[in-house]
Amino acid sequence: MKNLHKSIPKALTIISIFAVALPLVLLSARVAYAQEPRMFSDPSIIHGEETLHLGDKFTFDVKLENRPQVNTISFSLHYDPKYVNITKITPNPNNELPGGSFLIGDWFLDTGNITDILYGYLGGYWDITTAVSVVRVEVQIMNFTPSIGTVIDIYAMNCWDDPGYNFLVGDCPYDLTFYYPYETLSHTVTADSQTFTVQTRANSTVTNFNFSQTGKSITFNVTGTTGTTGWVNVTIPKVLLNGEWTIMIDGTSTTYIKTENETHTTLYINYTHSTHTITIMGTTVVPEYMPQVMLITLIIATIALALIKRKVYIPDNKRILSKR
Repeated sequence: MKNLHKSIPKALTIISIFAVALPLVLLSARVAYAQEPRMFSDPSIIHGEETLHLGDKFTFDVKLENRPQVNTISFSLHYDPKYVNITKITPNPNNELPGGSFLIGDWFLDTGNITDILYGYLGGYWDITTAVSVVRVEVQIMNFTPSIGTVIDIYAMNCWDDPGYNFLVGDCPYDLTFYYPYETLSHTVTADSQTFTVQTRANSTVTNFNFSQTGKSITFNVTGTTGTTGWVNVTIPKVLLNGEWTIMIDGTSTTYIKTENETHTTLYINYTHSTHTITIMGTTVVPEYMPQVMLITLIIATIALALIKRKVYIPDNKRILSKR
């Protein structure tokens, strides 16, 4: 009887181990799909302020991951045409999905809606474990965005597996946010065979940039949506233009904020948008800095030459000062 009592716990232990191990074995075939399936934008955030300009284009991918037996992928896109425009949609851009058919339902440019973007695999399915690119979206920059950016929304998801189960429905929480509140431009200036770079950073379109060496000035135009607040930061090398500053908008003097370091001056100017001509005038300009260095060099050379002329040499190599 004692032996029977001892054997019962052992039997229960074996049964317990089997009960735990069996689900693990059954689930091992689907371990790759342990996470929830999701559709998302890659990248999810783009900052274009430093590298892109108005009219430029960029791309992002709509991806899907963590779903076996995928038969059909469908979604729609919404964007604000005031800031961006979608110019192209390419299915299966990296050839990660083995074939399939592609179609777009409707493309409403005025309202920024592209409905029923559909990619399907007739008569078969895909097993999607790691993220794959379903489509690549090409976007053109139309205007500066608010500081909070502008969203390209992925919505109306309807994704089916091969048995016909709709496993992704509704709005996608992983959209693309594009930030372009200003743009940075580098303007090359040549003066006296030297090349300098003046940088503008603005939430306006900067055009017709010009440097006048004789006028000791920089001029350019700024344009933006009428009535909105515009601003521009202008960073100028001190060896190009410096001194006391006068800044004018359309010929009228205006206030500004100046910051500087050892080599550059940055001038911040704001205004109400329409189209304006900005003129920045300094008091010293290249090559006015150069004569100072040249003058010092000339003085040293003159003194050295005078000392040499005052010295004579005699045959026994003794050096004496010549008489005036």
